[in-house]
Parts: sequence; C-alpha cells; structure tokens
Amino acid sequence: MCVDETLESAVLTKISEKVEPISLADILSDLSVAELLDAKETVETMLAERVNRENATIRASIEAISKATGVPYERILETLAPEKPRRTRVKRDEEERKPERVKYRHPDHPELTWSGRGREPKWLEEAREEGYDEAALLAA
Repeated sequence: MCVDETLESAVLTKISEKVEPISLADILSDLSVAELLDAKETVETMLAERVNRENATIRASIEAISKATGVPYERILETLAPEKPRRTRVKRDEEERKPERVKYRHPDHPELTWSGRGREPKWLEEAREEGYDEAALLAA
C-alpha cells in the first residue's frame, strides 16, 4: 500500500467519524414548497416506473411458470391473488325502514314536521320569526 492510499484511507476514516448521518426528513425540511412539490412529482414518477418494472418481472415469472408447468397463466394468477368478494350494502325495502322520528312539529299545522336531519324547512324559520319558541316547536 502506497503512502497516498494510506493517507486517503486515514482522511476518509476521520471524515466518516465526524459526519453524522442525515435523514431524509432533515433534507426535506429545508426545502421550499415549490421544491417539495417538484420532489413529490419526481418520487411519484420513480415509484410508478418501479412498480411497472416489478410488475413486468412478476408477469414474466408467472409466464415462465405457466410455460414450464402447463398451468394456464390466469389460473396461476387466481391462486396467487384470489379476488376478494365485494361487500355490498343491503338495502331495505321501504316497508322495512323505520320512519324517521319527528323532532319538530308546527303547532298550528301538525302536518308540517321535520326530523332535524337535512336542510331546515322554511316553515320552521318562519315559525321562529312569528315568535314561536323552540320548545313549542319540538314534537311531543
């Protein structure tokens, strides 16, 4: 080992001892919003490219397995990643649904009601303007 290599090795050792590792968060915290947006775009592009490459590699592996075993490509896919059944919301028939509880009723016109859900009806606002108290508008 020559003197230059020994000196270089010693210098590198000293430098590496003094330098503390920098985290990605430390680097990003110093960037402006515009720089962060550019970095985000770059990362998203790199991620999409990486996913595409890995998917191509996986696809090629599955095709090789399919060719070697004679098992159809789709069957191997179904075995590796079976589709999960989608959960569907069960809708009740109108007859099965409980009617919404009436929270407000107009004292002079009992057919005017409101459950307290959704947009407040005009009659309720008008009743308040006419001087009806909130307690008088509550359904019993």
